[in-house]
Amino acid sequence: MQYGVGANTAGAAARTGTITISFSTGQTATLTVNEDALSSSPPTLALLNPPPNGVYPSSTQQTFTFQASSPNGLAYINRMELEINNSLYAGGDDCRATYYPSAGILYLTAYDGFAYGYTLGSSGTASNDHCIISLSSSTATATDTSATVTLVVTLQPSAVGTQNVYISSTDNSGAQSASYGISFGTWLAYHELTTSPPTVSMVSPVTTATSQVLYFKLSDSNGFRYIDGNQVVMLAYDAVPNNAPCHLTIDLSPQYWGFVYQIMNGGWNFLGSGSIGSGGVVGAGGPCALDFTNSKIHVNPNPALPDPDPNASLVTDIYLDLSVIVASTTPPVNIYATLIDRAGRGSSTPVLVTQWQ
Repeated sequence: MQYGVGANTAGAAARTGTITISFSTGQTATLTVNEDALSSSPPTLALLNPPPNGVYPSSTQQTFTFQASSPNGLAYINRMELEINNSLYAGGDDCRATYYPSAGILYLTAYDGFAYGYTLGSSGTASNDHCIISLSSSTATATDTSATVTLVVTLQPSAVGTQNVYISSTDNSGAQSASYGISFGTWLAYHELTTSPPTVSMVSPVTTATSQVLYFKLSDSNGFRYIDGNQVVMLAYDAVPNNAPCHLTIDLSPQYWGFVYQIMNGGWNFLGSGSIGSGGVVGAGGPCALDFTNSKIHVNPNPALPDPDPNASLVTDIYLDLSVIVASTTPPVNIYATLIDRAGRGSSTPVLVTQWQ
């Protein structure tokens, strides 16, 4: 025979109740249940093996042991998260591992934005394009009020530059530990190959046609993954790019790879959005339209071939083929772009790339 008692809600006072059981013999038994008030205090998170002076050794592998605690008990700890990246959620290409104590499952977010589940202590590894976690060497333990996780992490070669280590916990109410967004230390396993900023260029000249594919190449000598997540392309009829009749924000982060937000003119009138390669045209009949069907984003110079593995060899370029229609090329259309890397180098303000006339 089993009975369950629901948890107190946050802020509710302690309470006492009884459960009375009647037996077929005519006898009864009464159980008294005392339940503490549910605390509104957020969970706490401690890194049990912090690096000396906040700097991890330069080896490619590190071990992280962190502990989450809740005054409401272990069952109230929803998840614990380790994130390793140049900056918090920079570009989405990161080592993001999330452990759920109630399920005993570790999820690692892959480059496609999906999180895949693994069991700590099992054979094999969990990996994405940024890191590899040894499952057999990693562990999780628990007490009545806390969970402790140890993860053995190896950075992939595409994890270029200084990485920050973020660790946090979240409870069932959604409250986060005070450690959220705070770096516990820096880790440099793969040095930058260059301090030069990323560049944007045209693969082929722009013709005079009002409907054509603009072939951009975005390059970073530290690898294309080092290019920051959101980039902008603007088409303007004058020297004021913010007055552009065609303003495209292109997402290069893994989970939103090739997603485009389109905004029209200096009034920032929203036209629509969509993924490069999907169907449809946004802005048809206006001063500027984007044809998603005939646009492409690819890493291999030949879009018909699979993209290469950035951890097998250094891949520096992203090719962006935008199928654009403009109402007129008189006066000439100035094509601007912004491009920055994860270290903040490059241009965050529009730079003239070429003219369409």
